[in-house]
Amino acid sequence: MRTRTILTTTILLVATVVAGYGQRRVVQIGGTAGDFSWSQVRQKAVALDDTTAPGALQPRELRPWENIMVGPGAFANIFGLSWAEGQTTGKAFGFQAGVDPRFWHGGYSREEAVVIDGDPETAISLRQLIGEGPVQVFNQILRLQEEVWTFDLVLETPINRILFFPRQSGVDKRGIPNKQGSPRAYRLSIQNEAEEFLLEGSEPIPKRTLATLIEETKSNTKSRVDVSFPLQPARFIRLDLSLADQFYSMAEFQVYGEGVPTNVNYVSTAIPFDEPVNFGEITYSFRALRRDREADVLVEDPEGDARLLIETRSGTDDTPLAYYVVDDFGRDKEATESEWQRASLPRRESLSVRYPNQRSVVLDDETNWSPWSSPYRSSGQLNRSPDGRQYLQFRATFLTDDVLSIGRLDSLQFEISPLLASSLMGEVSLAGAASMGLTTEAQPAEFPVGERRQLHFDIAADFSSDAQGFDAVRLTVPFGTRFEGLRMGDADLGTVVPDSVWPGDGVAIDGELFISFASNRVSRDNDIPVRIDLESSLFTSSTIFAGEVIDSASANLPQSVDGGNARDDVPTNSLQVFSRDARTTVLDGVRLMQPALTPNGDQVNDEIYVEFSVLFVDEADVTVKVYDVAGRYIAILDAENRGRTAQQVSWDGFDDDRNLVPPGLYLLVVEVNTQREIARQLLTVPVVY
Repeated sequence: MRTRTILTTTILLVATVVAGYGQRRVVQIGGTAGDFSWSQVRQKAVALDDTTAPGALQPRELRPWENIMVGPGAFANIFGLSWAEGQTTGKAFGFQAGVDPRFWHGGYSREEAVVIDGDPETAISLRQLIGEGPVQVFNQILRLQEEVWTFDLVLETPINRILFFPRQSGVDKRGIPNKQGSPRAYRLSIQNEAEEFLLEGSEPIPKRTLATLIEETKSNTKSRVDVSFPLQPARFIRLDLSLADQFYSMAEFQVYGEGVPTNVNYVSTAIPFDEPVNFGEITYSFRALRRDREADVLVEDPEGDARLLIETRSGTDDTPLAYYVVDDFGRDKEATESEWQRASLPRRESLSVRYPNQRSVVLDDETNWSPWSSPYRSSGQLNRSPDGRQYLQFRATFLTDDVLSIGRLDSLQFEISPLLASSLMGEVSLAGAASMGLTTEAQPAEFPVGERRQLHFDIAADFSSDAQGFDAVRLTVPFGTRFEGLRMGDADLGTVVPDSVWPGDGVAIDGELFISFASNRVSRDNDIPVRIDLESSLFTSSTIFAGEVIDSASANLPQSVDGGNARDDVPTNSLQVFSRDARTTVLDGVRLMQPALTPNGDQVNDEIYVEFSVLFVDEADVTVKVYDVAGRYIAILDAENRGRTAQQVSWDGFDDDRNLVPPGLYLLVVEVNTQREIARQLLTVPVVY
């Protein structure tokens, strides 16, 4: 993970971004003058709209008069997603629970889809429901308790109205007008949470009512049942007709709402660059909007709840998906997209049987592509995907808890520049842990949590291309890590005096160290390995020592160091360091730095320091308090509420009212409070005049 910090004025990292091949530049998606439009690089976009505002992308807004169940395309909902018939669906058919909308009910037959086809003249056959076991009516066997309809909208969609009705013209097989075929008894309920009984599988009888009951009656006389309720997001809708023996038919089941779904995603294709590149900042223009009901237009809403998350991953080819078909032994075999398209579909009557050359799953390619990054929650953050790749993919997630708050992404920019080296390999090892040549397997660095150890950070560059080289390294390291020295060379490592080190005392600030060696620049003509000696501690079960190289003589971006074999005589091949014999407590290494406190103004032991480490947790409530031996409270000392770090806190012998305490023994209590435990340790502090 990379962070950007302005270090000192001597570090020249800021320069004008110049567009053009081989220089630092910005690639823009969207906007009125972008390099790519949203549609040009779209792999998947569900419930998103790139037509309302030119160049911008936003969630598809529902208007009160739009039926959510019917939309563009054959048998699709308003978001263009095709409906899957049945609770259990097959991935290879293009349907998957949680991805595609579904509907099902106990009296399932092939005519069910007519209730969401948008045509009020097509309807399911008249049905008679009888509670005393299954009966045959009009060649259908129905059981009252099974007559429960369930609709999975997939997205948490804002709805406030449900309407269902039979055909409004003609007569049924009994000679009774069709419009009298509406059910007499029903129960409507909705739910957001995707519980197991609503996912693929089976649900026992009687079927459950969903979390929010909308309406229930056993005396309906209306032909068109029209139920309104407060606007709220819902994923599942259930119509239960098992409340009483009755006849019924249905022509349409309609759902209406307003606003936007609470969570929608855009996934790009592989965005190509001219060559493998380094990645810089990700910037974007995003704002919250709300519809002005009087003017019926979208206006900016500075207090709106709409939020955006961006994720990225980088790759070495233009196919970020991996396609699989079934081989002759029933196993998954990777195939090309065209081979997957030509493969046969599974047989609906035997979805669990795997036949040769049958379609199987489509997954993210994890061989040629990095994992998805952690989310970027604000504009201006550094791209966390690995450098040195020619392709980038991104995922944009639009979130809101207020369905009337609409987020609009006007444009998205990725900063890139040429490589500083064709490749960069790095590995971290314990001092003295050279490989003895007894094994070819990597041996990760490992030492006890909380203990300080000497480490080597080795970097080896390859210059098979015209990369320009580098003259500085920025490291992201655990709190309190100290720079011990710089060496360069192959078999014989020679000591090199850095041109500058930041911070000046060599102790990392905010987990960052910067080492400049402009006098010994690494390039194609001076391609020598770099070793940075460190002293550090671990505060969790494993830690990645991240690094990036910098060319301070140009405007080009830093390049991240990948874990790998940087030196043959180092056994780790990794930037990750593991803890050994990790203790379970979150508080460790509590100690006084002096034997006594003598606050007499002579500048000797006028303050006493307590040092401790908080392990394993990212956040914790940390307090350091002073008591007298009778247990009376004296003072609270300044500590930081953070985890995975070493801390040092001082006491000057004064209480909270700034009164100097009398000589004697005092108790200093360090306490770390997490959600799972409270760790506490007590020290005695002699105060002597």
